[in-house]
Amino acid sequence: LKKNNIKSHDWLINLWSDYIFEEELISIFKKTINIHPSYLPYCKGSDPILWTLINEFQAGVTLHSINTKIDSGNIYCQKKIKTSFPIKGSDLYSCIANESISFFKQNWIKIRNGKLKTLKNNTPNKIYKRSELIKYQTIDINKNIKIKKFILKALAYDFNDDFKLKIKYKNNEYFLSLNLEKIK
Repeated sequence: LKKNNIKSHDWLINLWSDYIFEEELISIFKKTINIHPSYLPYCKGSDPILWTLINEFQAGVTLHSINTKIDSGNIYCQKKIKTSFPIKGSDLYSCIANESISFFKQNWIKIRNGKLKTLKNNTPNKIYKRSELIKYQTIDINKNIKIKKFILKALAYDFNDDFKLKIKYKNNEYFLSLNLEKIK
């Protein structure tokens, strides 16, 4: 891109892609906004919904300006999303996808018209990468006897809807059922 060949535009709007914008592109826009599916500054980078669950971070949506650092632009506004145990990644993903669109629609006019003051997007500076997620995706139960014993216990109790392993969390009890599927 050559700036002298490109006209200036009002807004660069990014809907939670993993693309990292270069300064040359950012500079042709007067303003920028990214719709990010986490409650920043937590879970900057790739796969924030999974990292939110893995690390037990606050779930949410953040609308922030774009700069050359990953998910580090000033924050226009945020919304916390309440979750409760147990929640699957796919369920939280659907919830956050819907909330992101709704939250953007609710706040776009105020942001566009400069009615919201931005907040600094401070620490933590941990950037999560897809390669880390893939690295931790596999649990080798040959190397972790506690997890192996847990899986064996869950399978041993998995007879029917009324007789499964019980899990206690806070003041609640849950039945646990495992679905192991051979992949290779």
